Amino acid sequence: MNRSRITPGIRISALLAMTPPAAAPVQASLLAYEGFDYAAGVDISGQSGGTGWAGAWGYASNWPGQMSPTGLDNASLAVNGNALSTVGPAPTPLNPAVIYRDLPELGTSGTTRYFSVLLRPYAADGYQHGEYGGVNFGGIFIGKSGKPGSDRYGIEGAVNDISYSDVPVTANQTVLLVLRAEYREGADNFDLFVNPSLDALPAEASASKADYDAGIGAAVLVNNFGNYLTDEIRVGETYADVVPTTPIPLPGAALLPGSGLAGLAAARSRSSAARG
Repeated sequence: MNRSRITPGIRISALLAMTPPAAAPVQASLLAYEGFDYAAGVDISGQSGGTGWAGAWGYASNWPGQMSPTGLDNASLAVNGNALSTVGPAPTPLNPAVIYRDLPELGTSGTTRYFSVLLRPYAADGYQHGEYGGVNFGGIFIGKSGKPGSDRYGIEGAVNDISYSDVPVTANQTVLLVLRAEYREGADNFDLFVNPSLDALPAEASASKADYDAGIGAAVLVNNFGNYLTDEIRVGETYADVVPTTPIPLPGAALLPGSGLAGLAAARSRSSAARG
């Protein structure tokens, strides 16, 4: 059956340049954080907690997201709050859940950024193992693709242009995904680490992609076909920024300078077959 899917290659407008990455591989600057510390059952649209963002959460689709009663955790990663749930009644919803929040900018040539997220495919009467789910960080998607036969976590550029890890997608199992993005003129370099050690950046990536120009994208999109939990989204300048083992004091004001929303420039639906 064909399913409507938002392309991972979404182009999003940006307002301001990012700070150059730190030279030393230590915690430098947590640029943005969302722990979904909202009351259980609250609709995510319009919520503006966390730090470093340029606006509140909004919908680019008609399938909503609500707060689960508990959050996700993974090993010793520092966590707080609840989790964003797109779990719906059976059968699985017939529309994708695309829930976005703007950042001042991502993808500036010559910078390196790190991203992390906790993801959990939820098994229920309506859950289908073939359904896609993950997060777009600007123009790149990490998670489970909707391409037929996809059963492992990976990096996706344009729709169905995927670099796979060896880690299978398992229902009801939380996974920590960490992405290193090296933005360049032309094709960028992306490395995905699945359930990595939190002590230091692993020597080898779980999957890599160096043939895709993600462009300048300034939004994070929770992007799935329902029945997923998403939690602990972080954007930083170093690996240590996005895999903290102790809570980091977060200021009430945004960490990135600037004002105004970076608008969602384009979101194109593609049709992708998914196995039940």
